[in-house]
Amino acid sequence: AYSESNPAEYYSLDEVDDGKPNNITFSNPTIPAIETEFQIERLTNEGDLNGDGTDEIGFIERAVSRFVFYKVYSLRKGVWKEIVSVYTHDAFFDPINGDAPDLVRIAPNKTGYVIVQTIEWDDETEWHKGVEKSVKIK
Repeated sequence: AYSESNPAEYYSLDEVDDGKPNNITFSNPTIPAIETEFQIERLTNEGDLNGDGTDEIGFIERAVSRFVFYKVYSLRKGVWKEIVSVYTHDAFFDPINGDAPDLVRIAPNKTGYVIVQTIEWDDETEWHKGVEKSVKIK
């Protein structure tokens, strides 16, 4: 898998959403590309999360914010389908050095679920905090 992010300057949504796609393409031409509206970062082979015998692919989708979504896709009958979406902030991982927690992993003893590292608002600190949750795969 190869990430091909749009070279647009990412300072405003107008520039991010300039009609040029961001793609994940594959060396195997029979695998269809994944197109996203926003910049692609941290392309990851997640392994087989849903137990269908094929690996899922994850990546960060970023626009102009340090708040991002980590999306996981599964190839089903020749079509890519989003199966997990995790809301996070790049303060919870290091996008420069690649030092990051595993944002998605198989939930032990809970078929059809994954454990995600996400963020939630903390009223006490008035900022986001990292939270681990079990979520059902779509």
